Amino acid sequence: MSRARGQTRRGAVRRAKRQPDVRLPALSRPKKRAWFVGALAAGGIALGAAVILGDVPGMAWRGISQSVARVGLVAEQVEIVGATHTRRIDVHQAVLPAGSNSMLDIDLEAARKRVAALPWVADVSIQRALPNRLIVTLQERAPFAIWRTGNSAVLVDAKGTVLTATDLIPFAGLPILVGAGAATEAARLWPVLATQPQLHARVTGAAWIGRRRWDIRFDSGEILALPEGYDNAQGALARFARMESGTGLLDRGFARFDMRIGDRLVVRRASDKPDLEAKTPSSTPQSGLTPKFIKEVAI
Repeated sequence: MSRARGQTRRGAVRRAKRQPDVRLPALSRPKKRAWFVGALAAGGIALGAAVILGDVPGMAWRGISQSVARVGLVAEQVEIVGATHTRRIDVHQAVLPAGSNSMLDIDLEAARKRVAALPWVADVSIQRALPNRLIVTLQERAPFAIWRTGNSAVLVDAKGTVLTATDLIPFAGLPILVGAGAATEAARLWPVLATQPQLHARVTGAAWIGRRRWDIRFDSGEILALPEGYDNAQGALARFARMESGTGLLDRGFARFDMRIGDRLVVRRASDKPDLEAKTPSSTPQSGLTPKFIKEVAI
């Protein structure tokens, strides 16, 4: 009986050994590729951190970068958001200059600095969107005025930064700034004008005279000469605003108002023909007009 039991156990063992193997389902080719790319990307990110920490030699990192590029992690698309005046080709070339386009090789901070150096760009952010896309978001400078100096005219923003524009006609409604340094100095004048909104709305241009004071032009053609110093200019503008509100000075045939002489307003009509300023005696008040064409009004 014991012999029979032994044979029975050996038979059971042999039968157990003949049990079919359990196999995992095979992955399809796309799934294999997706798994491999995901694993390689994760490994690449880990290795990237290691390189930053100094744990992986540069040559090893280049090998990893090239491997990543071979499986499809290459910057093939540059999505640009917020580019109205900036040329897209300029942004693309700044983000991806000649060289490797491997998603792990691209230095986002260096690319951001190159894009930020473009004339219209005030701020920029760049993000990776795996597997093959970069997203560039721009904040552009706002055109503020047209600056005329000598025989040239250029578009500038409120800080005086020159903006590239081959055609100024679309910006014809902007104020005109005239004079050396006017583009940057206007940032100090406009807050003064903003204290008198009704007058500010009618200002079409300003001339920076001798790098020390402003003449402003209204939409009706008159020029208002402001005194030196922004505190003095703001006070003179406030007095002019009171007179304009009370009696009306604009649209009445005047050509120029001069408020550089303390509490006096010097007025010239459009029909008057002043002598050349070069012939004006030095004793004449700072209006730049000869006495015969000066009408003084107490303020």
